[in-house]
Amino acid sequence: ENILNNEQTGTVQVHKKTDGMTNIEGIRFILSGTSDTGREINIPAITDKDGIAKFENVPIGTYTITEDGSTVPAAYLVANEQTVTVEYNTTAEVKVTNEEKTGSIKVQKRTEGQKNVEGITFYLKGTSDSGREINIPATTDKDGVAVFENVPVGTYKIIEDKETVPYGYLVADEKEVKVEYAQTIDENILNNEQTGTVQVHKK
Repeated sequence: ENILNNEQTGTVQVHKKTDGMTNIEGIRFILSGTSDTGREINIPAITDKDGIAKFENVPIGTYTITEDGSTVPAAYLVANEQTVTVEYNTTAEVKVTNEEKTGSIKVQKRTEGQKNVEGITFYLKGTSDSGREINIPATTDKDGVAVFENVPVGTYKIIEDKETVPYGYLVADEKEVKVEYAQTIDENILNNEQTGTVQVHKK
C-alpha cells in the first residue's frame, strides 16, 4: 500500500508595471529557492498583455522572484529581486516596477551680449525609446539655463516657445538631441537679433 503525501501548494502572481504601462508583455520571471519540504524549485513564467505572470502549484516556502534581463527592453532598468512567501491555498501578489532609464538635458541659451536670456520656455518633444510620447517644458533662469531632468532615454527635438522670445530676436531653430542613460547633455541655443538694412539717399 503506497500512501502519497501531496505537497501543500499555493500561487504567486507577478504584476509588472512601467510608466505608461508599455512593454509589459513577454517578460520572463523566475521563481527559485528551496521549498519547505526541502526541494529545489526553479520555475519560469512569462507576463501576458496585462503584465501578469502566474506561478501555479508552487510548494509552500519562501522564494526569490528574479526578472530575466534578456527579456527587458533596453530602455528600462531591470527590476530588483524580490522575496515572496507561498502559503497553502493562497495567491501571493508581487508588484514589480521597471523604471525607465533616464538622463538630463541642459539648454544654454545665448544671445548677443547674453541679454534677454531669462524666462524663455523650451519644449522637449518626441517619442522615448520606451515608446512614450514626451512633451516637457522648461524655462530659462537668469543665466539662460533651462534643465530637463529625469527624461526617458530617446531622441527628441528641443523647440523654443516663440511666445516667450523677446521682441527683436529671431526664434531659434528646432534642435535634435539624444538623451542617454545617466548623462547630462549640454546644448547651446542661439537667438539671433533681427536685423534690417538702412538705405540713405543723398540729394
